[in-house]
Amino acid sequence: MNTRNTQSNWFQQFKYDGQYIVNIGNNKVLDIQGGHDKEGNNVIVHGRHNGANQKWKILYLDEKDEEPTTGLDEDSGLFRNRPFYLISRLPKHRALTVSHGRYLKIRDK
Repeated sequence: MNTRNTQSNWFQQFKYDGQYIVNIGNNKVLDIQGGHDKEGNNVIVHGRHNGANQKWKILYLDEKDEEPTTGLDEDSGLFRNRPFYLISRLPKHRALTVSHGRYLKIRDK
């Protein structure tokens, strides 16, 4: 998957929905290609099949005693002004990264 500067078109907008990162226009999800949990593997957009390679969790980098009850952005499903990683739910729990400024990959945290 390539990343590019956004013009806020539907195909560039995603939302965290439960365990999935879902495109708001076509309902496809971020998917670790082939379901292979290997360093540097590509992340693509694919139709939802509910495999572990399509499931993600949010790891916020700031420490909170309790999860906040305010500040959730309904459009994105994320808390505002909180840095985070997207972590794969495959066994090695690799993080989503951007390679060469435009390609989505999974890498060890």
